[in-house]
Amino acid sequence: MFIQPDQPVVNRENPVDRNVTVVRNRFVVDSIERPVLWARSTQNILLTNNRIEVTKPGLPLIWLWGCSGVIVRDNQIIGDRIGHIEVVDFDAGLLTNGIIQADPNWAVIKGEMRKGSK
Repeated sequence: MFIQPDQPVVNRENPVDRNVTVVRNRFVVDSIERPVLWARSTQNILLTNNRIEVTKPGLPLIWLWGCSGVIVRDNQIIGDRIGHIEVVDFDAGLLTNGIIQADPNWAVIKGEMRKGSK
């Protein structure tokens, strides 16, 4: 899933897209350029009850920039022990302030700009 509104400024407090739900899907991930979810400037994202099959462990499965209200729950990851949520505008408050909520088998890591992210 690719959510990238065309806007000059990315701001978590002023998102362009809202209320995205990704439920009960099957994803096969084998390339770092194709995570399960790639979102920019989006508020209220729910990723739940999906089956994610990984052929190369350690790749980021979610890429976020300027997003808030992200909930990642009850997803089955096959082929890796942990799912990585890569966040471009990373700060320590993302988890403590509930901006990103994820099950314990997910790690939120500092991300970087990627091809196609403007």
